[in-house]
Amino acid sequence: MLFLIALYWLIGWAILLIGRIALIIFLLPVEQLLADKESFLLAIWNILRFDFQTLSYLAVLPLLTAVIAALTHKSAWWHNFVRWYYTIAYTILATLTIVDIGFYKNFNSHFNIVVFDFFNELPLTLLQTFWEDYPVLPALLCIISVFLVLHFWGKRMQQNPKFKVQSLRFKNRITILPYLLSIIFMIVCMRGSLTEFPLQIEDTSVSSVKQINDCVPNAAYALKTAWKAKKSAFEIGSPQEILAEYQFDSEKEALNTLGIDSLFTTLIHPATDYPLNIVIIFCESWSGYLCYENIDKPDVMLGMEKHLEEDLWFKNYQNVHNSTIASVENFVMGISLPRFFMSDYHDKCLSTSIVNPFKASGYRTVFMTGMNKAWENIGEGLECQGFDEVIGKNELLKKHPEYKHNSIGVYDHHLFNSLLEQITSRSSSASQSQPHMYYVLTTTNHPPYDYPDDVELPRLAETYYARKQFDENRTTLEKIISGFQYANYSMAQFLDALKCSDAAENTMVVITGDHNVRGTMRYGNAQVHKKWEHAVPLYIYLPKQLRGTADGSYSVDTNKYGCHYDIMPTIAPYAFKQGVRYLNVGKNLLSDTISAINTWSYNADGILAERSNYDLAERKSRARECLLKLTIFKD
Repeated sequence: MLFLIALYWLIGWAILLIGRIALIIFLLPVEQLLADKESFLLAIWNILRFDFQTLSYLAVLPLLTAVIAALTHKSAWWHNFVRWYYTIAYTILATLTIVDIGFYKNFNSHFNIVVFDFFNELPLTLLQTFWEDYPVLPALLCIISVFLVLHFWGKRMQQNPKFKVQSLRFKNRITILPYLLSIIFMIVCMRGSLTEFPLQIEDTSVSSVKQINDCVPNAAYALKTAWKAKKSAFEIGSPQEILAEYQFDSEKEALNTLGIDSLFTTLIHPATDYPLNIVIIFCESWSGYLCYENIDKPDVMLGMEKHLEEDLWFKNYQNVHNSTIASVENFVMGISLPRFFMSDYHDKCLSTSIVNPFKASGYRTVFMTGMNKAWENIGEGLECQGFDEVIGKNELLKKHPEYKHNSIGVYDHHLFNSLLEQITSRSSSASQSQPHMYYVLTTTNHPPYDYPDDVELPRLAETYYARKQFDENRTTLEKIISGFQYANYSMAQFLDALKCSDAAENTMVVITGDHNVRGTMRYGNAQVHKKWEHAVPLYIYLPKQLRGTADGSYSVDTNKYGCHYDIMPTIAPYAFKQGVRYLNVGKNLLSDTISAINTWSYNADGILAERSNYDLAERKSRARECLLKLTIFKD
């Protein structure tokens, strides 16, 4: 019996080993794995620890039932149970391993909390994307093969007399000893350690090279960690625990580190004596690197290159969080509490909401998107944060039934058409006396990468896709680049029309990405610098009379580092009335008193700054995240 469990153990280990080898062969560059050979032994040791831990948890039931079978002298039921148990368990394990490889291919990470977005983002649409972009049939064939091989092999072992149940008598130490040793071995493996600390997430980090660390955990452990992160995603510790987490003794110390007296500031000197309409656009998957690399390629930028060159384009810029909903929530409320709109707190209007200062300045606040407002409860969440109007797919189609859409939402060029209608109609009517703030979220540049038939995107030469910086299969890469083209086309058309309208004189436009495009390239190699991994562009348009120069040109240093936290401080002088209080945890990137060397860009997974300023930027970033979390106790 124990020998049969040991054989199943080896089979499970083989499944995990084959999956890890496949990950290395297909997704991990060998030259980067060889960058830290000294860590190989520790990596191999920790791989064994994680795999043995997983296999031990799976072996608990077979071992316990083996003891029961030995005590009762019954064997038939045990063999049937073990055969079906391991056949199902290892089929699931093989499935998780294959899916984890696909997840890593797209997100450059093992399973994390994002995997649960599958249930929030139209599963049928994502299944369509998987079918088109991944080798689904070979994967299914592998899974079915694992099931059939285990099933028939187990049936054969069931008939083998070598594996019959041996009676267990407590008076006979020889029969008891193997069971005791097996139980002790399993307990040690489940703990993963004989030292003071059990196996934990920190043990996945064995090297400064990410690719080596990524070899350590298996799919089952990664999924367990992701599930744990999901369950604790909105757990907030006490103020003392938050301060300790970010390594501060007091709130005052964090404030001093950030160089402020309070998270909120009062506008003293408005940049204009009349309010501007403010348009803030989060473009789905708008890549900073792809803009930088293609700025001289009109057939890729499709008109957006003109606006990036005419107006302000900050290249050293990142999103704060690496998913759409996290970016929206963080921007609207300035807090790092993932899935806030889906939590029990979703109806709580926070003092940090961006809507508050706009309302205090007399604005009507409007959110617009092509998707359904029920996605991630975004409609209700934004209304609870004070937005006067939330416009989604249904509202757009009600007014414009001719609009076309895909499974994600109304196409972006239709969305921009409706946005332009609102801006220009109010600029030419009596209602222009009330300024408007529009917060817009695009959706089309997203799987399943389904684009409108009435927009022709230029086909690019095969040599464009063959370059070394791209790391995708040809079909998927073409879809991603087409999405980038379409995003540029839609925004360029909107900006062209806006600049030719009367609204150009009283409208400020800010465009950035919700997050970088995923799965297109590897960062940190000879082709693509590491700084582009989370880079999104920041584009700003100001009316000519507000640019501070006689000829209407800009006089701003666009080498400054920035992130989503800097949007509010940048637009505040152009939007808010004197004396209005607003959240100010970033920098005014248009201020001529702030130099590039003193700025930094924060992303949850990495900071950008000048080398001489990096350590200070890292500590200031911790101070800011700490203070923003502490605000929840004051609301």
